[in-house]
Amino acid sequence: MDVKLFIEQQPGEESGDLSEFADDLKSELAHSGKGDVDLLFEEAEPGAPVSRGALAVVGALFVRLEEIGWLRDLLHSLFNWMTRTDRAVEISVGGVEMKLTRATPEQQQRIIQAVLDRIAADS
Repeated sequence: MDVKLFIEQQPGEESGDLSEFADDLKSELAHSGKGDVDLLFEEAEPGAPVSRGALAVVGALFVRLEEIGWLRDLLHSLFNWMTRTDRAVEISVGGVEMKLTRATPEQQQRIIQAVLDRIAADS
């Protein structure tokens, strides 16, 4: 299963200074030991974020998971990282695309279960 993660640039931030967020998230996800994590890009060109719809993207990661069960762990790690860094992330997995922002633990559980249910239904 392939997962793409796009890190959102916040208003007023310099995209050149934000590549550390992509590196930090990559390290966090790689540390979980669930799947292979590769950096797709840190930024499109110096100082110019990629536009993905209304989302200004400063970094993107590609994660290959061997088992769908690993997706739950990946999403937990992603939410933990997002809480610490106050970042928003767009995720694309199994035909599901969504923008994730801060969420309570209960909301996180509902989102994770909804993603897993949707992917299972499409399989």
